[in-house]
Amino acid sequence: GRDYRMLGLSGATATLALLGPKVRVLRDRGRAFSSPMVAKVFVTIHPSLLLRLTDRSEVEREYKLFVRDLRTAASGDGIAGEETHDDIHRAGD
Repeated sequence: GRDYRMLGLSGATATLALLGPKVRVLRDRGRAFSSPMVAKVFVTIHPSLLLRLTDRSEVEREYKLFVRDLRTAASGDGIAGEETHDDIHRAGD
């Protein structure tokens, strides 16, 4: 098997499945988390959101944020620091 160092999650379904309900896409996008499966997990919106938006200024803003998220993931940094999977779940207990 391969040892992956980074995984990108796009959208709420993927985020919920891997990191659980304590992580929220819109709040935590661009952040790096760790999980038992991979060292770093980055969260961002699903690209289909950009197609569903109707307000032009909102589309432009979300697109810029999406590109920022992808660049952050590609650089290997988390813009708001790193938390472990266990830290996320302990914080809500």
